[in-house]
Amino acid sequence: MEIRKLTVEFEGNRVINELDLDITESVVALMGPSGRGKTTLLRAIAGLVEYSGEIIGVNHPVMLFQEDRLFPWLNVRQNAALFTKDASSVEYWLERLGLEAVKDSSITTLSGGMQRRVSLAAMLCCDGDVFLLDEPTRGLDEQNADIVMQCVLQRAQGKTVIFSTHSLALAQKYAQRIIDL
Repeated sequence: MEIRKLTVEFEGNRVINELDLDITESVVALMGPSGRGKTTLLRAIAGLVEYSGEIIGVNHPVMLFQEDRLFPWLNVRQNAALFTKDASSVEYWLERLGLEAVKDSSITTLSGGMQRRVSLAAMLCCDGDVFLLDEPTRGLDEQNADIVMQCVLQRAQGKTVIFSTHSLALAQKYAQRIIDL
């Protein structure tokens, strides 16, 4: 993936200024203080914000947003299955993420960490060439964070993964490259 002179502005505020990046690694972590543009960069790569410059080598991105986007009127399994018709994939990822016992439960009865894993299950059921994850382990303890990252790496094997994090330990453990914004 190549990023050339990427610039993103919101209401005259330049969040990313002529960024040039070559991403050849399979797993890349974005780090930096809040407000530095990590989320904006992920959204630009996903084609969700207007930008100038070029992003080359992304055909079908899959994104996990920083905030969980779940429907409270659907149960766990239904939320995880929103973007796929492959029921076996849904069951597989729910089991791998430790959600087997609550798959028929209402989203509203789950902790924040469990809701995060439901969002991840939905993303893992999607196929793409680039997996973009905005703080994938937000709200998770260390054990569940490791499970989540192992699932992501398993699912995206042979593809590019770019994730944002505030955890240097997580970035060092899972990323082949850390980009400090």
